[in-house]
Amino acid sequence: MKNLKYIFVLLIIILFLACNKRRGPKEGELIYKVTYLKSENANIILNLLPKTVTIRFKNNSTVTYVEGFLGAFKLKIISNFKEKESYTALAVMGKKYFSQNHIDSLSAGYEDFKNLTIKKESDDTVLYSGLPCYRANILCEQMGDSVVSILYTNRINIKRPNSNSPYTDIDGVLVKFQTKVAGIDMLFELKKYNKISVNNNEFEKPKGYKKISNKELNEILQSFY
Repeated sequence: MKNLKYIFVLLIIILFLACNKRRGPKEGELIYKVTYLKSENANIILNLLPKTVTIRFKNNSTVTYVEGFLGAFKLKIISNFKEKESYTALAVMGKKYFSQNHIDSLSAGYEDFKNLTIKKESDDTVLYSGLPCYRANILCEQMGDSVVSILYTNRINIKRPNSNSPYTDIDGVLVKFQTKVAGIDMLFELKKYNKISVNNNEFEKPKGYKKISNKELNEILQSFY
């Protein structure tokens, strides 16, 4: 009987580990390369847009940093998991604005994908940037009629990492994906993970910023593209 008890406990532990697919770091920094899917000669502004995007995370909260126009444009999108709030903060030419939403609603700065469909290819993984990733196919009106393939991973420990983005239904950190901002198609590719300590104040409500609506903030963003 005693042996059966130990076997039962062991089976419970194995089952728990098998179900807990989300492993890996709970804190750190992700660096993405940004490619604009349009010739830079076609739009001179593309030369001034950011070539990298940084995401810092800790205890399921995230903050995305974007900087362009030679430092005159700074955007950050905060997802505060504990408070269930998200903030989009924009500093541009000496002025500072922010909008506030529930963590489960689309943050300003993201384009709303209409009729988005997502289909996971299989349970098999592919290795990308040193991480085992799942592949999924997406289709939405903003990206035309073609199917776009994306990659995401569960080996970075963030719960519901896409809750305030168009990819909210994907339960994993996006590693390679396509999106659209102000009519410009962009490809994001994870290039590096940095093991760093992240200060909790990076996920706080922005201070010294004027609060405006999502619509107003998006109109300011669109004027730069």
